[in-house]
Amino acid sequence: MSNFKLRYPFALGAALCFASSTITLADQAVLIGGGYDLHSTQVQIEKNVQWAIDSLDSLNIPATVYFTDGEDPAEDVNYLATDEEYSSSFEAMSRVYGDPMADRRRFRNTSLTNVAGSTKADDLKQSLAELLRETDQSTFLLFNGHGTASHEAPHQVGISLWDDTSLKADEFQGVVKSATKPLRYVFTQCYSGGFNSAVFANPSKGLKLSDQQICGFTSESPYRTAEGCSANVDTSDYRDYTTYFFAALTGYDREGEILPRDTDRDKDGAVSLREAHLYSVEAAVSTDIAYASSDFYLERWEPWYLKWLPARRELPNNEFAKVFRTLASKHNMPLAGNAAKTIRNALADANTNWSNLHKLHYELQEEELTLQREIQIAVEEKWPALSQPYTDAFKTLISSDSVKEISDWVSQHNAYGKLVALQTKSTSLSNDRLEAERYATQLQKMLHMRKLANLKQQLYQYGSFDEVAGYERLLMCEEAPLNP
Repeated sequence: MSNFKLRYPFALGAALCFASSTITLADQAVLIGGGYDLHSTQVQIEKNVQWAIDSLDSLNIPATVYFTDGEDPAEDVNYLATDEEYSSSFEAMSRVYGDPMADRRRFRNTSLTNVAGSTKADDLKQSLAELLRETDQSTFLLFNGHGTASHEAPHQVGISLWDDTSLKADEFQGVVKSATKPLRYVFTQCYSGGFNSAVFANPSKGLKLSDQQICGFTSESPYRTAEGCSANVDTSDYRDYTTYFFAALTGYDREGEILPRDTDRDKDGAVSLREAHLYSVEAAVSTDIAYASSDFYLERWEPWYLKWLPARRELPNNEFAKVFRTLASKHNMPLAGNAAKTIRNALADANTNWSNLHKLHYELQEEELTLQREIQIAVEEKWPALSQPYTDAFKTLISSDSVKEISDWVSQHNAYGKLVALQTKSTSLSNDRLEAERYATQLQKMLHMRKLANLKQQLYQYGSFDEVAGYERLLMCEEAPLNP
């Protein structure tokens, strides 16, 4: 912050005084999780909420949990049976008539305990408003679930809530206006970056911050999907933002192993939310490009004329440049010469690789559909009722012991072995596509960090007193630890 001190010698002190009078440690947490129905509530969402509960408990921070249908004992979570659990006589029918994984899908009621209520939008809005209005504590709020895009503006993105309800970012701002104490959030869903608009007095324009002390972090920008929610029960496969963020706060990964490096960047004895965020950006090899509310502020601030300035070859010495260098070293990107051009060229190659894999996968899926239809025709010639799925004859057939006989017959069809091989290859290609996308995202993250490094420097150089003070106010909010 050296440039800031030189240009505005009194502003930093004012920001610090403001922060010390309004920023306190988070005394309570509110965790919101689940999809909009049973089929969209994958077990990873539930496990992420439990991971957050356990992590916060280790920091002595109590959590109020809202999840799907609340305490209703009905099924509200879906997961895939493990190889040890899976035993089916109907796998062949699943492969021919649908998703090969469909036969592994299982459903149950959530294992979360002490759920305070449901996530139906009206219920949740009322509960949140009351909780924030009545508490004399600061609040940490986390959402794990799915998001909706907006073709209009970032503040119109939303979160998908139980019973096909939703809450948009500007509606969220209306709910948190009831907060009398500081609120810090983490949103992890697709298009989550739009929720950073809640820090502004006017979510759609301007840099004036809300009267409420609010800041936070999102797993993505308002325009990108996030690392997916999996029905796989194996947490070692999870690479989402929640996984890395809470690992940074506690110092342990989800397998209970100590992290390879200290996440306390400033060595003050406490890991702040901002430090957890920066660790997540560095450590995650995922499809996410995470944002802090202060990053969103920088991008909204950027004047049009700065885009016409010649590109800087040397990065300023700030936290974004340090993350950039860490990522470049991690992914073997040379920093000598024109690093940005080298990264852009590598990104173009990575995108081409992803496009080629996507094309191959599509062609394979088309071949798979042709084989499925060939077998379906043969099956339906022998059991005509299968071609009329909404009739009583169909319902009677699939509810009888004949289903096993049909599945056994399908497994002996001369095209079935080729179908299994195609579906196995399709799964492999799908995984290859995901890895290609993850690699391309690492390159995009490097360019994003370079941009933020320069924007921060430019804000201190060209920004007004109020613009810089607003940015510093968000930083102070983000940098306060949850627990000393």
